[in-house]
Amino acid sequence: AGLKLVLGSLVEGALNLLFGIVVLAALSGELTVVCLAGLFGFIPLRRFTKRVKKQAKKRQSGTARRVEVLLQIVSGIRTVKAFRSEDRKVAEFAEADQEVYRQSLKVQRTKSLSDALSEFTNNFLVMLLSVGGSFLVLRQVLPLGPAALLMFLSQVGNLYKPAKKLVKDVNGMNDAMASVERVFEIVDLP
Repeated sequence: AGLKLVLGSLVEGALNLLFGIVVLAALSGELTVVCLAGLFGFIPLRRFTKRVKKQAKKRQSGTARRVEVLLQIVSGIRTVKAFRSEDRKVAEFAEADQEVYRQSLKVQRTKSLSDALSEFTNNFLVMLLSVGGSFLVLRQVLPLGPAALLMFLSQVGNLYKPAKKLVKDVNGMNDAMASVERVFEIVDLP
């Protein structure tokens, strides 16, 4: 899934973003510069992608711990039964399982917050560009007609969609990369 994401969605999103910028520049160079400045509004969302990766790594460690506890129970079932420690082992497994659940919730919460902020940033920038662009066209500061402005604004929506998708895909990739890193950590063990 991570390879498909890297080779498919991320490349597609970057190409869509680049194509959208070229189309915008053909319609209005001045508004395109303003629009590109708006793309920098997505940069603070990078903090969330780093947090997703960090939390996903903790979740992976918790998952490993849960499996470890389960294997100890299954492989040592005679010892567990001999010492009548079933309740203690069940509680230990439940605790490990609960930790994985908590970490999974943190990952999903961060991803959801990132998606919501990405959506808010997108809508705010489109609104700002719509109002500002309309003001500049009506004041005849920009040599652009109302029809061209509407085309530009509709293309802006098409430009910000790949930017939002890139943020979402990077979050998904970081979530998947935590699993990959965990596998390599295990493979690298002597």
